[in-house]
Amino acid sequence: MTPRASVFSLPVAVTVLATALFAVPNARAATLTDAKISEFVANNNGGIVDEDGDREDWIEIWNTSGIAGDLGGWYLTDDPDIPTKWELPAIEMTSGGYSVIFASGKDRANVANDAHTNFRLQQEAGGYLALVKPDGVTIASEFTDYPEQSKDIAYGVGIEGETPVTFFSAGAQAKWHVPTRPVANWTGTDFDDSAWNTGATGIGYDSPGGAYESLLGEEGNVRSEMLSENATVYILSFILI
Repeated sequence: MTPRASVFSLPVAVTVLATALFAVPNARAATLTDAKISEFVANNNGGIVDEDGDREDWIEIWNTSGIAGDLGGWYLTDDPDIPTKWELPAIEMTSGGYSVIFASGKDRANVANDAHTNFRLQQEAGGYLALVKPDGVTIASEFTDYPEQSKDIAYGVGIEGETPVTFFSAGAQAKWHVPTRPVANWTGTDFDDSAWNTGATGIGYDSPGGAYESLLGEEGNVRSEMLSENATVYILSFILI
């Protein structure tokens, strides 16, 4: 007997075909038009770790283009004569977002894991670091002859358009105390400072006629209490945020 075709075979086939026709892969984000190195650490001893558990030096890239996109085709280099030394993978970034690249020399460009340059950062003075646009020529940002880098200290640029904030000005009223023993909870909001001295900022001391003496506020000169007595002074001042 010849087997009869199942009445369900056609609909199943149509369903499979429709799925194949309408399954559209996710489109890749557009390549960023602008970005800069916001900061880097060239002597990472106690900071972030990579996927191997190593404390490698790192570079932070800031998306300054105003739109979301990726870093595919951009370059990082530590050599001004080789602007395309290491090509960045297509790391997606939100508008105004940041991304960290490890400068470990491990040379890894898989977007699914931590990205690692094929070079390490120079700790000594005179180092160079640049972010280069996909044309391989245009420098988006660079650090030329940067100074010797300190342990676990980031080196970078200021943010354009930042507004200075003054917490308290010279002459602001404050309380001060040169301790003879540790003072518990002196930074607490409920601490009783009524027995402390009152003075205006700045508070400290200098030699008579010294450069800093003119910066001391009224009743803020603590020379007699501190000189040859104690290297510590506690200062409390109220600020409005």
